[in-house]
Amino acid sequence: MAENKSNVCESCKCHVPITLRDLFWQDPFFSTNWDDFDTLRDQMFQETKSLWSKFDNRIKRLESREEATGSGNDIVKHEGI
Repeated sequence: MAENKSNVCESCKCHVPITLRDLFWQDPFFSTNWDDFDTLRDQMFQETKSLWSKFDNRIKRLESREEATGSGNDIVKHEGI
């Protein structure tokens, strides 16, 4: 039993105290990486928003062409797009 108690104490040393963890996140290296990550994430969202905007514009042009030509084939409506 004495061995088990010493093993438990050894395993307690593996935990990182909260105060050290907070210092880790305040490290300048990691803080600049978070800024880089935020910038990259914003760029990705902007690209996605731009692509959806282009898609919406193409759909509107397609619908307006169909209305202008008076075609009886409503492909977009039949396909459920």
